[in-house]
Amino acid sequence: MSEDNTHSRAHNTVRPYRHTPWEKVTELSPEIIEAGWAESIRIDDLDEGMYAAVMRVDAASDKTISISGPPTYSLSVCFGGSSLITLNDGPPMEMKAGMAAIFTSITETSGSYSVRRDKPYEIVDIRYQPEAVQSLGGETMRRFGRQLLIDRSDRNEGTIFAGFDAPADLLRTARDIAACDYPEGPIRKIYLKGLAYQCLAIAFSHLASDGNSEIRLSPADRRKITTAANILQSHFQEDWTIPKLARAVGVSEKKLKLGFRSQVGRTIHTHLRKIRLETAMSMLEDGYAVTETAYACGFNNLSHFSKVFRTSYGVLPRDFSRRNLLKQER
Repeated sequence: MSEDNTHSRAHNTVRPYRHTPWEKVTELSPEIIEAGWAESIRIDDLDEGMYAAVMRVDAASDKTISISGPPTYSLSVCFGGSSLITLNDGPPMEMKAGMAAIFTSITETSGSYSVRRDKPYEIVDIRYQPEAVQSLGGETMRRFGRQLLIDRSDRNEGTIFAGFDAPADLLRTARDIAACDYPEGPIRKIYLKGLAYQCLAIAFSHLASDGNSEIRLSPADRRKITTAANILQSHFQEDWTIPKLARAVGVSEKKLKLGFRSQVGRTIHTHLRKIRLETAMSMLEDGYAVTETAYACGFNNLSHFSKVFRTSYGVLPRDFSRRNLLKQER
């Protein structure tokens, strides 16, 4: 499973401007203004109760703000930095680069939002009109439970709040929203509304992809799948294929693919790429060169490595390395 070239579109840096006051859209606490984040937020009113917000916060220090808002349905995609989000005094969920989250509520919701200062926090948040997703939202999210990475729902309060690993096409589409440079007007609105619905379709397609692919795993099968995950963790730099990994643990390819998704929570390819990218980030933080890092982590093409790194973390490897070097020199 080598990392080869795939088609990817170039993305521009998010520019800090707003079309609609943030507080009017989400009714957030005035603390967001006091934190100096207002100019780092861009919000587009797409009509019919739909909004697309892009936020890029480069916090000078760790910051926690209070949040509250009316009933809503939203999809968020993070491609830089991390935050901790808490709703209705429940346990926090870490929202980090490469993750997406679905949130729906039927009542007023309150909580807190904490952004860390170590890396710029970049996220796209799309609010949909309830009628557009009524058949998909609410309690029907239960059937996607096996695919969710983190579930922080409060069903007593009528809220669903669940995070998952964002597939590459969802990350790309969210970055297209962030990079939109059409001037304000009907063309921009049509373009963004189309991308917003595309994000929703990709998310639900991803969550439901294996909904009808039930497979029974014996205790021995589960141990073999755990072994497969451990092999990928310790030998991520090797060129793994499904047949090769299946032979290594002694299980059928079908059982490995479906069982891995069910037990680990992501596909084998996504899991391997996640390990490689996390290792690459650690190596870059330790001062290794970009080329050395790419090949050491199993990426056989430097250009492809740069593209998938940027898709996941919102920054090119060379820029991440330079930024890290500057921090160390301070």
